[in-house]
Formats: sequence, C-alpha cells, structure tokens
Amino acid sequence: MDKDIILNLALVISFLTISGLLSRNYNINASIKSKVYSGIAAGILGSLLMIFAIPYNDIILLDFRNFAVIIGAMYGGLVSSLAAATVIAINRVVFFDFNEAAIAGVVLIYIMAFVSGYIVKQKLSTFWKFNCMNIVNVLLYITTIFFITEDIKVAQDFMFKYAIYAFLGGIIVFFIADYIDRANKSYRLYKESAQVDFLTGLNNVRQFHKVLSEYVDNPKRADERMSLLLLDIDYFKTVNDTYGHLAGDIILKEFAKVLKNNTRPFDYVARVGGEEFAIILPECAKEQAIIVAERIRQAVEIHEFPISDLQNESVKINITVSIGVASYPDPIDDKNDLFKKADACLYNVKSAGRNRVTSC
Repeated sequence: MDKDIILNLALVISFLTISGLLSRNYNINASIKSKVYSGIAAGILGSLLMIFAIPYNDIILLDFRNFAVIIGAMYGGLVSSLAAATVIAINRVVFFDFNEAAIAGVVLIYIMAFVSGYIVKQKLSTFWKFNCMNIVNVLLYITTIFFITEDIKVAQDFMFKYAIYAFLGGIIVFFIADYIDRANKSYRLYKESAQVDFLTGLNNVRQFHKVLSEYVDNPKRADERMSLLLLDIDYFKTVNDTYGHLAGDIILKEFAKVLKNNTRPFDYVARVGGEEFAIILPECAKEQAIIVAERIRQAVEIHEFPISDLQNESVKINITVSIGVASYPDPIDDKNDLFKKADACLYNVKSAGRNRVTSC
C-alpha cells in the first residue's frame, strides 16, 4: 500500500509540473472557457489516479482523485471543480466496473466539487483553503467507505493510514502547486512588462520595433500592404510645466484610450517615447491610412482631457496631435524605409505648424 500511495502522489506532482510548464502563458481565471479547460485537465489527472488506484477489496478502489478536484477548485473555482468531477465520473462509470461503489464514487466526487467550490470562495489564506478542502474531502471519502464496507475493523486500519498519507501528501501537493502558480504569475508579469508600456498599457517601444521588424523582414508579408503612423502630442512639455507631471501622465493614459477607440482591434498601437506614439496599420493603403490619421487627429482635438492642476482643482483641457503617415508599397517601395519616412513626415508637420496630418 505504501508504494502505491507514493506512486499516486508522484503522479500528482508530475502532472502539476508538466501542466504548469504548458500553461504558464495563460491565466486560468481569464474566462469561463479557460476554467473549463483547466477543470478537464484536472479531471484527466483524477482519471489517471484511478488507473493507479489502491484496491481495498473486490469493489472498492482508493486513490487521490480528490486532489484533482481540489486543484481544479483552487485555480478555477466551482466551474473547474465541476468540470473535473464530470470527467472523473464519466471515466469511473465507463472504464471501471459499474457497481454500488461506482455509484457512490460518482455521487461523492460531485459533492466534493460543490464543497470545494464553496470553500475556495471563503476569506481564508490559500494554504487554509487547500487544507480545509482536503480535510473535508478525506472525511467524505472515509465516511463513504464505512457506509459501503462490511468489515469495519479492517476498514478502520486501512482508512487511518490512508488519511495520514492524504493529509501529509496534501501539504506537499499544496506547496508544489502554490510554487508553480506563483512562478507562472511572475513569468507572465515579467513577460508583460517586457512588452507593455507601464503607464498607458499600450505596447512599448521594444515590442513595437520587434513587430515592425517582423512585418519588414518576414518573406510571407513581402507583398502585404501596410501603413505606419507616427504621432506626437503637440506642446506636451508646456502641459507638464503648466499642470504638473501627474496631469501629464493622466493625459497620456487618456490619449492612449483615444487611440485604441479609433483603430481596429488588429492594428498595433504603441508608445515609443515620452509623448510619441506609433500605429502599425496592416492591410491599409495610403488613402485609408490618411483617413485613419485624420480621424484620430480630430478625435484628439475635440476630446476633453480631465486632469487636476497644481492646486488640485479639476479642470478639462484640450490638446492636439501631429501625425506623420508612411505607406507601402505606395509611395514607398522598401519597407525598411517606413519608419524613416514616417518620422520625416512627422518632422515636417511639426515644422509647418502642428495639429495636422502629412503623408510621405
């Protein structure tokens, strides 16, 4: 029995490690769909644990499938725990003998799912949530065994040892699962900070040049039309000097929202400098790019930016933006010149009086 229990725990730990590596780029709680998927994965773990179950007698199998439900609940709530329970229940009925123990197992796994989904919502630390779920699930499991077994004395000895392993194993599983979860969150945070501008939430300059290079250097995109807009907020230094840098930050955030609201979902918007922004417009010819740029210019001009002045009084101000437009293949026949041409256009706009759009 000891070897079988250790094998079960090793299987749980291996599954956590592999699934953690495969899912480190994804936030399980991002959507109902992702919660269902994570629950299905936990259900597969529970099903594997049944394959390596410890036989108690001819009809009863002991395993750690409760860990699968707990893990699902911990990181996906009730949705994941129910998804895990459903996968486990189906496999228990389809691939194992259908008997009294099977019916009890199906009922038990759903009770565990609902109880775990309830506990995970309580105001407890992650550690105590996990252990409360483990304790309740083990007690439910033991109670069920006592109801369907005939030899109470043998069951007591067997279940006592099982409970000890379940509690100790639960602590080990928790710390490993928690470590993997925190490591994945840190990885996603570092990855995001390397790609996203911390103030505006737009793509940052490093990511912008990376994406622009992909458009320029990728042979598959060689014949794809595209345009590039470079934008500069007019007289932004004066705004900072007049209202303070905090107000300037508020304007940059609000300006980013205006850009997102006036571009397509697949357009690439980035902050490339203090008050400088860039927009990559895939499959967009020169004429359409100029229309987009003018729409943005007008939207910025009429937008009222709510800020607080140096006396902490709420005011609304208007700003303007200058925009340079470069397009491929008309009139530029080399994508490598896109940024240079757009920058030259922006310089011409600023020299000519600002608050306008110029194309090259």
